[in-house]
Amino acid sequence: MLEEPRSVNYTLTSLDASIIIPTKNEAKNIDRCLRGIFSQNTEHQFEVIIIDTGSTDETIDIVSGYDIRLKRISPRGFRHSKVRNFGAKISKGEYLIFISGDAYPANTHWVDSLLSNFTTDTIAGVFGKQIPFPDADPIVQRQLSIYYGDTRRINKKYDRMSFQTFFFSNVNSAIRKEIWQMHPLDEDYIYCEEIEWATWAILNGYQSIYDPSAAVYHSHNCPLRLALKRRYLDGRAHKRIFRDTYRLGNTLGNSSTLRTFIRTANPMKDVAVLRKRYAERSFVREILHVFIYRAIQSIGYLLGYLDLPISETYLMYEKFK
Repeated sequence: MLEEPRSVNYTLTSLDASIIIPTKNEAKNIDRCLRGIFSQNTEHQFEVIIIDTGSTDETIDIVSGYDIRLKRISPRGFRHSKVRNFGAKISKGEYLIFISGDAYPANTHWVDSLLSNFTTDTIAGVFGKQIPFPDADPIVQRQLSIYYGDTRRINKKYDRMSFQTFFFSNVNSAIRKEIWQMHPLDEDYIYCEEIEWATWAILNGYQSIYDPSAAVYHSHNCPLRLALKRRYLDGRAHKRIFRDTYRLGNTLGNSSTLRTFIRTANPMKDVAVLRKRYAERSFVREILHVFIYRAIQSIGYLLGYLDLPISETYLMYEKFK
């Protein structure tokens, strides 16, 4: 039976940031993540908070070897938003830095790259680049290259906005704690809760920033079942955020969430990536895989956007972030 919560002894001083890491069975990844964090070349003072939701592998033993605060909570009713909100509530830093347990900083100035963007009180949050792992599927490589390019971007409210204006990811991000206190992550969302948060912030006059210099390594090769599930949750969340909650359908215009997804899921764009990676014999097999994979993604997104029912049990926890 898990204690709820249990903590490691930890002495706090004045802190600039709290780095919050959700974990569950991350024994293969978490040491690499923590080594990257504690190797940061920064003058910022920070604490590291691990929120573990029922690990049964060696995750707890590994993290206990670092100067961190550990909280172990029940995995029952898991939501990414709930876990991150819990970490934020117990944090002592002025800024909340979120990173997934299976991601790790790409350089030693990751913390500085995130926090240096908070130059005015109007900056609500910053998110950074996700670099795919070397074994990432070409489909995943292209997907990440679309959302996480090489150009820094400031997102703010204006007359004509696109899905990109509101896109945000807590795989690798920092947000101003006082703004999180005004509008915590919405725990009704299974997925995309950070996009809802960023949308609220931008529509209320704040800004978000995408900074590619604040990079981490992170990617998932999703099997077909998980690809369907993930895109179903995307579609359902996007409809709720942009059509129902904030009624941005007309504002988004030609760059609506549905059209944006169809553009990114274009299998012909994947073919160009495949040509660079596979020999002729493998190339034909991979093309078939691409078309099936993209079809499954599109079906999942449309089912979610149309809000057609799928079992809530099927939609519960699986590692997405």
